[in-house]
Amino acid sequence: MTDKCIQRALLALSFATLPALEAQPKPGTESSACVESQIIPKLADCHIDTCERKDPDQRNVAVREDDKGDVVTAAIDGQSRSVMYECSEETTPAFVVQHTAEALRAAGFNLLYQFVGMEGALTARKDDVWMLLEAASHYYTLTEMKVAPPEFEAITDAAGFAEAIERYGHVPVYGVHFLPGRAELHPESSAVLREIASMLEAHPE
Repeated sequence: MTDKCIQRALLALSFATLPALEAQPKPGTESSACVESQIIPKLADCHIDTCERKDPDQRNVAVREDDKGDVVTAAIDGQSRSVMYECSEETTPAFVVQHTAEALRAAGFNLLYQFVGMEGALTARKDDVWMLLEAASHYYTLTEMKVAPPEFEAITDAAGFAEAIERYGHVPVYGVHFLPGRAELHPESSAVLREIASMLEAHPE
């Protein structure tokens, strides 16, 4: 098995083995404690198997593949709600990923990562809401996570800028000032600009 396959298997396992915090309903019934996502309706022929809420929650999620095809992850934290579904045996990971990707695009989400093989995975983001999907056999887990508001003003170094871009897709830069009434940078702006230059050199992508 290649390193890439091992990475994906471990990533899928980390979601698939999340402990259930609420009672498991019997097939054909839905637990009143489980609230489905308003963004992604459940698939036909599927029912809730387990569900879980976490506040706070911290996890590493796949956001892209690097030049070698290895999975790159980003750390996110906030409030999460996960629902695992059991579907008919004809339901495949490929079908679940395709259906979810189409629904997320229609809802205005940006698809960051998508994988389909014997198992399936997907990561998408829209503003401060992340949607995570893991599919295996005829089961799939959909996690909706609202991340904590980032403290962008506290970011002052190259590593912080790079991490923010990886996690949020953007980062506002504070500390860049112009001389009054002139299109000239104030000398105090040089510190943060040097950090941005260092970040770009270290992460040309």
